[in-house]
Amino acid sequence: ANCQLPTANCQLPTANCQLPTSLLMLSDNDFYLLCNECGLENSGSVQPVKDVIDSELPVLTESELTSFLQRRSAQDSIAFNFLSAGRFNNFIPEIIKAGKLQPELCRNFPGSAYQKTDLFSKSNIEKNIKSLTGMPCCSVVNDDLTTLLTSLIIAIHVESDTSKNEALSKVLISATVSPAIRSALRTRLKYQSIDLVVLDYDKNSGRLCLPQLQQFDDSEIIAVVTAWPNYFGLLEDIAEISDWVENKGGKLIGLSDPLSLSLIKSPFSVADGKLDYLLGDLQAVGLTASQYGYSPSFLASAKELHGSINSITSSHEYTDNLSVIHSSFSLSGISALYQSARISNDSLNLLVEKLTEIGGVEKRFSSNSMNECVIEIAGLDVEKALKILSGHNFVFGYVLQDEYPELSNCLLISCSDQHTMEDIDKLVTKIATVVKNLSTAGCPVKPKFNN
Repeated sequence: ANCQLPTANCQLPTANCQLPTSLLMLSDNDFYLLCNECGLENSGSVQPVKDVIDSELPVLTESELTSFLQRRSAQDSIAFNFLSAGRFNNFIPEIIKAGKLQPELCRNFPGSAYQKTDLFSKSNIEKNIKSLTGMPCCSVVNDDLTTLLTSLIIAIHVESDTSKNEALSKVLISATVSPAIRSALRTRLKYQSIDLVVLDYDKNSGRLCLPQLQQFDDSEIIAVVTAWPNYFGLLEDIAEISDWVENKGGKLIGLSDPLSLSLIKSPFSVADGKLDYLLGDLQAVGLTASQYGYSPSFLASAKELHGSINSITSSHEYTDNLSVIHSSFSLSGISALYQSARISNDSLNLLVEKLTEIGGVEKRFSSNSMNECVIEIAGLDVEKALKILSGHNFVFGYVLQDEYPELSNCLLISCSDQHTMEDIDKLVTKIATVVKNLSTAGCPVKPKFNN
């Protein structure tokens, strides 16, 4: 209570200092000694305090410093991860993470950017999400994405005519939605009088095709679920899908995320307002998985929620750590999400371009990719290749053939704004070597972990 901040004469926490050690400020001399211990004294970027004044000290952005520290920690066998499968490894400022762990502390920290924001203004949080989705109504819900989607489908079923007639309601979901979501959804809807039908995708484009929908022209459909972008990182023909669903009198449900929406048009806009609901989790804006293994979600809708659907948001309204979401938007801004998504996708495009220069490596689908991309390595045991790469500290991609048997020798890969050109070049060089030599005696380096 008597020590809000360390002073020039207070380098260590005292009995009356409530700040955790991790937030205590290092003195200039302490920082200089720490740099010496790390072998940075000759790097040219750190100088003794006595030789310069503060205004002349070189400054690194937090992102640059984070990247530098990650490179230095590579000796501790931290893997280069190019696997995403829907969970993004984009850069999140430390103050956002600290706000989740110690929100009260961050709010009271003198000079903190947290003090410059209206932390608990729920309307401001929803305003940012509305601007991303383009939809008039939005709520933040204390449920993971799959639970929220399940609750929404059940509510639509309850309010449908088929429910009143005690008939089996039919819900169509694209095979390009995450297999994990489809599997969990099938289990949760098993005893709800809802028939969940998986629609196949076009093997050339990797997207849901209209003929798959048209086979249900004579069936009563209460909802269609698709993703934007889909599991393969491709954008569905949402306008065509929305026209079909509207003619059937059903509800169109889209799945997306703030990081993607910062870079591309909202499916609500592309579908000319014919998208009924848009759901997504908030992991990409700083709300990483909780101790229960999931992050909160948002539910955006074209119209005001009512009845059973409204009860979903009212009974599961998210109130904890609203400061984290709002601070992520306020401190970084939607423009920062855009920059993160742009850098990630530029890096991914560069990686795919370099990989496809290797003999036998091709892009699997003809459509343009976003966030993630499916590549095919002909004639290669991809699981064995991944184990070899893991021995060289690379987690390269996700094997698709278990969920999609037709995609043998295919991997789902991703890049983030944390990957440097050096990381990409190292990976491409290593993959070229693996592709060339896999059929020989093999690599002598033993994997550090199992795939």
